[in-house]
Amino acid sequence: MMSIIHEWDLAAPCQASCPAGIDVPSYLALIAHGRVREAVDLIRRDNPFPWICGLVCPAPCQRACVKGYQDAPLAIRALKGFAAALVERGADERVVRKPERRRGKVAIIGAGPAGLTAAHDLALQDFEVTVYEALPVAGGMMAVGIPEYRLPREVLAEEIRRIESLGVDLRLDTPVGGDLTLERLRAEGTQAFFVATGAHHANITGIAGESEYSQVTSAIAFLRRQQIGDRGWLGRRVVVIGGGNCAVDSARTSRRLGSEVTLVYRRTREEMPALDEEIEQAAEEGVQIEYLTIPTRVIGDGSHVTGLEIIRAELGAPDHSGRRRPVPSHGTESIIPTDGVIVAVGQRPDLSWLSPGSRLDSNRYGSIEVNSSTLHTSLPDVFAGGDAVLGPATVIEAVAMGKQAARSILGYLRDGRSPDGPSEPKPRSQVVPIELEGAEKAHIEPLRPTYLPLESRLESFDQVERELTSEEARREASRCLRCDLCIGCGDCAKVCRTKLEVDALRFIDAGGARVVIADLLRPAERCIGCGSCVGVCPTGCLSLVEDGDERRLVKCGTTLARLELAPCSTCGRKFAPKRYLAYIDKVLGRSKEPLCPDCARQAAGAKLAAGESLSG
Repeated sequence: MMSIIHEWDLAAPCQASCPAGIDVPSYLALIAHGRVREAVDLIRRDNPFPWICGLVCPAPCQRACVKGYQDAPLAIRALKGFAAALVERGADERVVRKPERRRGKVAIIGAGPAGLTAAHDLALQDFEVTVYEALPVAGGMMAVGIPEYRLPREVLAEEIRRIESLGVDLRLDTPVGGDLTLERLRAEGTQAFFVATGAHHANITGIAGESEYSQVTSAIAFLRRQQIGDRGWLGRRVVVIGGGNCAVDSARTSRRLGSEVTLVYRRTREEMPALDEEIEQAAEEGVQIEYLTIPTRVIGDGSHVTGLEIIRAELGAPDHSGRRRPVPSHGTESIIPTDGVIVAVGQRPDLSWLSPGSRLDSNRYGSIEVNSSTLHTSLPDVFAGGDAVLGPATVIEAVAMGKQAARSILGYLRDGRSPDGPSEPKPRSQVVPIELEGAEKAHIEPLRPTYLPLESRLESFDQVERELTSEEARREASRCLRCDLCIGCGDCAKVCRTKLEVDALRFIDAGGARVVIADLLRPAERCIGCGSCVGVCPTGCLSLVEDGDERRLVKCGTTLARLELAPCSTCGRKFAPKRYLAYIDKVLGRSKEPLCPDCARQAAGAKLAAGESLSG
């Protein structure tokens, strides 16, 4: 087993890119070892929603995965979802506990991912936590914004149940505002608040006719109706305006309701903010996507929508977002016939529930202003986060803010001071790497996700992405290069190439001053087993292992080279790789019988005793 001296304590690129700082390499290693429960327990230390994020996270960790420079990034999101599903379906309560004592009283306003994460972390610190939610269901946009084919309701219910089992008091259909004010909750003993009310107020396009017809609705309202039991549709033909995930979700949901769907987006495919996989699946499911298309007017017959007038566009100079601005191309006007229009052009927080005495400072977008380091608002005992601060964001970004809020509230209630900024992501565990041969690792095919057949997708709201099998998960997790152990400095390759001129290790640039081994098979052909690379490795992720009649070069658990040891010509003990001895002979320009160190010392001593020169 390799021994790793880890002094760097640096986050791997995947962990560093995760808003919640989850120790990705460690939980992938645990999955590769078959220790799935430990993997989920580790994830939950930073994210109480591993199953949910395993289905809907945009996976910035995968975009940062350096394995992509070799072949393809690891399927990190799918592996997280596999592990969480396997553990949750075991119905094991071992990892859930209820605190026995209470350290203080905290109110969370909003039961979305930010609010529930803060509730989870504070409950684990033995605080009395009450979550107030205006909707009849918990989960925020996870419950009323993400369709069931992406996030089954039983998955959401199970992960929320775990948070409740920590002693969190979850009150649905209980909006804060009116008679239930912050002032009243303070009088009842609440010591701190976390406002995580989300961004449920839909933006409008402002085009003519938008407010005149009941068949024009916001994506937020449309998706909410679907999730709380109203499967009504807008008609045989539907047009969706927008290019984000909410727009694509509305389009794919309408297809499942039987509508013909056209999605219009004013920029090109490259600028479209929705996830690539969601756009691709929407197209597969029959959504017609019209790019560089600007809506100008909703047309109707007085009581019903009959069409959407549009104009084609060209891209001009970049706007404040850095994307090129769509410029109308006059003379390209046309009408898309439709029975209903879904508007998905963004959303913002609604702070109208606040009483006059509890007004929080907000910006021109309607989002709550906070200290970015502490999430403190303009009120001393009130913190805020999630979409109420960020605007429409992702589940994992909301989780990160929930974590940060819990830390800040803990500090505020403990000594009146909140920590300055979120904690830096660091490896939480140093799991022994999975042991593989370089050739085996090099030939593991990257996982390709599989989905429900197209005809099955359009007939139901069943989960589209198929779950991994245990064998698939272990093989995919085994592809990990363990960037938590190897910092990608490339010193090993430099000494091998420039000092020894062996060039057994070849690396390629992986961005951010990091390199990654380019060819897992090359060392087996060229390595001489000298150990120079091991000597310069600053983290100990490289090692030479004596194993019977051979010496192995091992990097992060992967055997890169096996070298046959040569016997001593005097005592017969095998002591050095044949390639290394041949290299020495080549460098010295001579050929000698191999002597182990002990026999070489004895021979040298005998020469000195006989008065002979050692140079001979």
